[in-house]
Amino acid sequence: MKTIKLLFGILLLTFFIDAAAFAQSEEEMAMMGPGPEHELLKKFDGKWDVKFKLNFDAAFDGTGSAECKTILGGRFLQWEQQSEAMGMKFGAMNILGFDRRIKKYTIYGIDELGTYAVTGEGDYDTGKKILTLSGKTLDPSGLSDKFQEYKFVYDLSTENTIVMQVVFKMADGKEKAIVEATMKKM
Repeated sequence: MKTIKLLFGILLLTFFIDAAAFAQSEEEMAMMGPGPEHELLKKFDGKWDVKFKLNFDAAFDGTGSAECKTILGGRFLQWEQQSEAMGMKFGAMNILGFDRRIKKYTIYGIDELGTYAVTGEGDYDTGKKILTLSGKTLDPSGLSDKFQEYKFVYDLSTENTIVMQVVFKMADGKEKAIVEATMKKM
């Protein structure tokens, strides 16, 4: 009988410890889910025809297609793109989200043009319908240990079209759009 009482006591104690560890207020539970800011991610949902220009020392045109879908209960948007430019095919993937803790939109991007990831965070201007996400990374060329500042700028002002730029802050302090893309919903 003592063994059964002891076992029952241990099980009861374990239950209360687990319940306390996972118990959260309604406010904390609400913060775990998507908020009204996540509605913006739905603008990207779907399949897109992409035309872009790469502006390095010379400009190169490219084409591609993208498929964007909300994931993880609407908390994030997964953006996969296949592109061709300069006779080369390459893929890219971005994860867009809104971090309710810091109240900023976020991006995590990787592609087949490098072995590094880019990240950024920023805000959506509801009046202009512009989403701007800023970040910095080591010199993408890998030739120096200096940091390169950049920003992703998404113009969402036209229905079924997204105009996107990747803008780098150059050594002279001026900004240059390295990538200019127009996405049209298929």
